[in-house]
Amino acid sequence: MITIVSLLKKELKSYLDQPTGYILLIIFVSLNAFLFFRTALTTSEASLVALFSTLPWILIVFVSASTMRLLSEEQRDGTLEIILTQPIPAWYLLIGKFLAGLTFVLIGIICTMFIPISLQTAGSLDIGASISQYLGIVLLTALFVSIGLFSSSVTRNQIVAFMIGLSITLLLMLAGMPLITLTLPSWLGVLVQDLSPLTHFASLSKGVITIADIIYFIAITVTFISAAFLWLRAKTVSKNSQGFLNLQLGVLGILVISLLIGWFGGLLLLKFDITDDRIYTLSKASEKFISEIDDIVTIKLFTSNDPPVQVALRTREVENFLAAVAAKSNGKIRVLKRSPGFAEDDVIEAAVNRVYPVQFNVETQGGLEIKEGYLGISMTYSNKLEAIPFVESLEGLENQLMSALYRMAQKEPQAITMLFGNGEKRRDAMLQSLRNELERHYKVVEFEFSQGFLDTGTDVLIVPGATEWMESVLIDNIDEYLANGGKAFILTDSVLVDPSAFEGSSNRYGLNEWLKQYGLKIDDGVVFDTKENETVDINASYGTVTLPYPYWIRTSTVESAVSGGLIYAVIPHAGVLQKIPPMGDTVEIQSVVPLLVTSDSAGIDTMYDDVSVNSEVPEMALSNDLNTKTLAYAVTGTRCPPFKPNCREDPSYTIKPFRLIVVADSDWITEPMVQAYPKHITLANNWINWLSQEDALAAIRTKGLVLRPLVFDTVLHRNFVQYGNIIFIPFLIAVIGLIRFFIRRKLMMKEYSREE
Repeated sequence: MITIVSLLKKELKSYLDQPTGYILLIIFVSLNAFLFFRTALTTSEASLVALFSTLPWILIVFVSASTMRLLSEEQRDGTLEIILTQPIPAWYLLIGKFLAGLTFVLIGIICTMFIPISLQTAGSLDIGASISQYLGIVLLTALFVSIGLFSSSVTRNQIVAFMIGLSITLLLMLAGMPLITLTLPSWLGVLVQDLSPLTHFASLSKGVITIADIIYFIAITVTFISAAFLWLRAKTVSKNSQGFLNLQLGVLGILVISLLIGWFGGLLLLKFDITDDRIYTLSKASEKFISEIDDIVTIKLFTSNDPPVQVALRTREVENFLAAVAAKSNGKIRVLKRSPGFAEDDVIEAAVNRVYPVQFNVETQGGLEIKEGYLGISMTYSNKLEAIPFVESLEGLENQLMSALYRMAQKEPQAITMLFGNGEKRRDAMLQSLRNELERHYKVVEFEFSQGFLDTGTDVLIVPGATEWMESVLIDNIDEYLANGGKAFILTDSVLVDPSAFEGSSNRYGLNEWLKQYGLKIDDGVVFDTKENETVDINASYGTVTLPYPYWIRTSTVESAVSGGLIYAVIPHAGVLQKIPPMGDTVEIQSVVPLLVTSDSAGIDTMYDDVSVNSEVPEMALSNDLNTKTLAYAVTGTRCPPFKPNCREDPSYTIKPFRLIVVADSDWITEPMVQAYPKHITLANNWINWLSQEDALAAIRTKGLVLRPLVFDTVLHRNFVQYGNIIFIPFLIAVIGLIRFFIRRKLMMKEYSREE
């Protein structure tokens, strides 16, 4: 062990005593930071996905350049033969050089850790996923270093060693990409894909630590170190000796084991999902739901026997996921596998279960061909059938599956009623996406007061932005509905903005007076936020420019139990809600919880005659006038009916609690907005689930949809984080190199003077 440590110190010293090592580190760190921030500042998301998308490819060149001299230099100088004749086992030499190369590269990787550290000052990273990502990059680095060690053992020319290492590494990485796999027969493409380190790194980069992936990296790394050992032994022993033959067989055995691990390691199901929200693990809400199913559910998974390469890995993931679902169901869920393609009966069964083949492009020797593949799921429960015709991704599959099971388990779907006839946005005109999503779980109907009174069978009432006068009889009808334990989703606008002229006009019918009895009031004006806002494209004489638009506010959610974990929404031309004492004595408020709040840099434009991107109001606003505004509230309480205001004095009257969500804008859920911000649909759905008391579905639906915005307090803050990583950290490496150089020079001068 002492010998290995001594060799490690010697080799590491040779890296740090030469300017080449520092130059490599500076280029590696600055290039990674530059490429990362070029993407991260565009997406404004606190995530390291962009870093770990490019880092493996930069590592290929960095590691090949760093390891090309490990053994080739010894061979060129003729010192390798001398070392091998010493009483030092050859594998000591290899391990020492391998650890030295690995340590040097890890220094560069450690320097990239300042990126997540600095990002934490502007956002909230998924710490678990970040740990898994760095673990994956360390294992990938160890594999690349072992390839570099092997490459430097086969030649005395460093450039040749660099090219060999670069070629082997690139070949292994590219083997996991469609560029290669799509040109092979499906069965061979899947085998090649499984051998690629890129495939196994992808799992770790998501935040899932799988034992099979760790064993794979260790096995392939040991294989290349063993191959380097075999090459060195060939220089000191007869190639015809029994010992060398045994060594060849041993290395061959390690190679075979590595191949088997690559191909069949996926059978080892032991894995650890360390993402903050356990995105890739069945949630507790799902486990509770499926364990309480009162009848047998049969799930049929339709997959191809020879699936196209594009879906082969996903097929395995789906199979493992369904196995986990069945295991948590207490025997209530049975999973059957079908493979349409060979038997006509299976093809017919798939069609009957609403699962159909999907076409894929496959490149063959004859050119591009079309191949069909199956990856669909059907579920049957009490003579009801639901299907997922094709599983596009494992992300979101839990929500799809549980929502389908929930719909089948319901005896009668709950009813959502959308009010119209008072200038509201219509279900089939401006709210199609919301309607489509709601109809997956509810019966959605429209209601106009002229048709009669509000149906008592309504589970949730939606008022999507009234702009015309509401009759007092209708208001009383809504109040009576709430008094009977109703739930309402109120979208109201204090100001109506003309999108062509960017001028506002007061909405006199925005339900402001009605809301006061529920402890809320809407201020007249349009909210702007000078810090947290969206950018919009503006046509200029010299082209399109992107400018910040303070009237489109990026708001934060502050109640995860209601919002289901989504952490922001973009609200255009919003009003401000304020909490006040309830007007009158018919309503008793139990709780008023803010749902959407702005940053502390929000103000109110009370003139709203110009709400364009060029408006001077946000620029002229004084800092003392800016503070946090609330744009949505959730209200719970009880009330008496309008025609029985003293119901609390009647012991025979049963008082039922109501639920109410009020949002000071109705445009955020319309088609143009949900096309740009599709998670608005999820947020609205979660709020409606809370209103209808389907809390479990809200938790499942938002799993994996939590956004982590990257928000810098000032431009100085952003520049400090960005250029601190791109310039300062590399500069620090250069300073350390210079300090070490002058220290060494001073020591050498002392030695020289002593000899004199």
